[in-house]
Amino acid sequence: KVEEPAPFLVAMALPSFVTSFVRENLTQLMQDCAKDFQGMCTDFATFVPGQEMSLKMTEHHRNFLEVVDQRSSGFLSQLPADDEQLQVLFERVREETDVGKELVDKLLAWALDFESFAAMMHDVYRDAHPVQHVRVLWDIENLGLTELKQMGAGVIKPLRRALKSFGYAEAPDIRYVAFAPPGRVPEKCGDILLDLRVEGRWAKASKEAADHELKAHAAAEMELFKGRPEEVAFVIVSSDKDFISTIKECRQKGFAAAVVHNAARGSNHEKLLSVYTDQVARWGDFVIDDDEEGGGGGGQGCNHETLLSVYTD
Repeated sequence: KVEEPAPFLVAMALPSFVTSFVRENLTQLMQDCAKDFQGMCTDFATFVPGQEMSLKMTEHHRNFLEVVDQRSSGFLSQLPADDEQLQVLFERVREETDVGKELVDKLLAWALDFESFAAMMHDVYRDAHPVQHVRVLWDIENLGLTELKQMGAGVIKPLRRALKSFGYAEAPDIRYVAFAPPGRVPEKCGDILLDLRVEGRWAKASKEAADHELKAHAAAEMELFKGRPEEVAFVIVSSDKDFISTIKECRQKGFAAAVVHNAARGSNHEKLLSVYTDQVARWGDFVIDDDEEGGGGGGQGCNHETLLSVYTD
């Protein structure tokens, strides 16, 4: 008598059917969770990596795990496989396509790592609250002064391209403010900035004084908008490590924070910027030689994909 193969082995003989079934159900599960948890994202508005989590945040994560467990058990029970075999199956789903890899990796990260879940919920909050006011705070001696001298008015194009990559280019209220120590910006360059409607704040003392003025300006703007932080994004243009504290303060108070920098690739500073900002981009990726206002695809956009993403083949 020829024994029939185990149901799981039969299923594995049809990997495209089984993995498609799992992938489609995972996609539906994530879309359902998006609807369930979108109303809770406000509790993650001020999330900053490394901070102590509130009771509401931890409760939302516990509820998320329960929902994932309930909804996944429904379709997983239809598969003739034990836990070990399911693990192999999920690895197949992960390896089959980029879509499958995204699905499995994100779901595992949100389930196993609370900070990944909190960061995702913070991005859901951002997606639900389009920015109306953008404040570009430009440490021009640190980044852009050479290009200003070489390109003249063209120096504004990298900034506009960066704002477009962040999704801020269409905000109705965008203001640029440049900061520098005394005597560092030639008069002719200062006139160019004025023509571009970039306000110049030239410190009366040292570079430290210019940095302090940028921080003070950010603090004043945060105070001005403290009743509606979800409407405001701060974009700091600098590779200076001293502004990490300002970036964290923006996030802690519910404001969006983005950075345009030229920190060394792979450096600890670049990694810190990616952790603490909502969005980050490299200045050099937007300094190109054409005359287009768009283009320049160097921005990383949101640091975490959200539940609202729809995964399809």
